Amino acid sequence: MDILSLETGSFVVNCYIIADENSKTCAVIDPGGDGDMIIEAIESTGRAPEIILITHCHFDHLGALMELREHYPDLKTGCHAICGERIGEPRHNLSVLIAGEAIRLPAPDIVFEDGETFTAGVLEITAIHLPGHSPGHLLFHVPSEETVFVGDVVFAGSVGRSDFPGGDHDALISNIKRVLGSLPADAILYPGHGPATTAGRELAHNQFLI
Repeated sequence: MDILSLETGSFVVNCYIIADENSKTCAVIDPGGDGDMIIEAIESTGRAPEIILITHCHFDHLGALMELREHYPDLKTGCHAICGERIGEPRHNLSVLIAGEAIRLPAPDIVFEDGETFTAGVLEITAIHLPGHSPGHLLFHVPSEETVFVGDVVFAGSVGRSDFPGGDHDALISNIKRVLGSLPADAILYPGHGPATTAGRELAHNQFLI
């Protein structure tokens, strides 16, 4: 699998462009901002984007969403149903806090249920619902690569905030332990901020999980 990681927006969100090495299409995960840079990176791959995968509806992860949709009219978006319901609400998407204005993003084209497997290009991806940071938070697991795009639930040495609307710290910690414990120790975690890590490393050394 080819993974292109970009640091985007004023909150330095990791936006990922992923594709099977033989695919003619790609998926974009969490376009946090700097739409021109993301578009340039997509074009450099020689692939056509087919879907934006949204881990959760906070605006710092979606600042370039509309710019990408306008540039690629056929581009679809996909997220959890709860995220889809809240993405248009400034209180829940945090746009007033992050962007300084109330922004109502459009409902997604596709909603994923917990455990649902879908394809992007030829990659098989499983959506894993992990609330705690945000009620509709999804992880995107690529089993063939033992790679998981984890958004803002867990980072290298830390975990996501739970003080935003719908957050629940106890649920966050228990859900992280449950999901990471179901993965191989060497499964690679690509978070929404900061460097990649592994499931085993976080279970063994993350101060919030031990």
